[in-house]
Amino acid sequence: MGRTRDDHKVLRAIVEAAESGKELVNADDLIDRTGLGYESVQRALRTLSASRDLFFKVNLGAGGDVVAVHSVTALARLVAAGLPTTPEKPDRRAQGLLRTVGTAVGGFALTLTAKVLANMITEQTHR
Repeated sequence: MGRTRDDHKVLRAIVEAAESGKELVNADDLIDRTGLGYESVQRALRTLSASRDLFFKVNLGAGGDVVAVHSVTALARLVAAGLPTTPEKPDRRAQGLLRTVGTAVGGFALTLTAKVLANMITEQTHR
């Protein structure tokens, strides 16, 4: 199950609350901050907390609902800010250029190493 727009809205609200100094963010506070209903917030919290402590830690109520979140991670802050955590599409041209440069530098380094070793051997044999 992928993340939804509501999930991102809830995550942003969690991060904003944490950055304003709240160490423990209640689910009711998230309802107020996002304007979403109880079930929507709970669904988002379940989705976001499915990857154990990736974004934050949760306190569960007796019925299994999330009553509060805490310990917001740096990854949560990045995702909430909309910063990419992984590249979406690799740049094939850049990859090809890097491969070409890497091959050339590697070849040069190998040639240089061989010449240095040859000089060292030559010096040792002429002593």
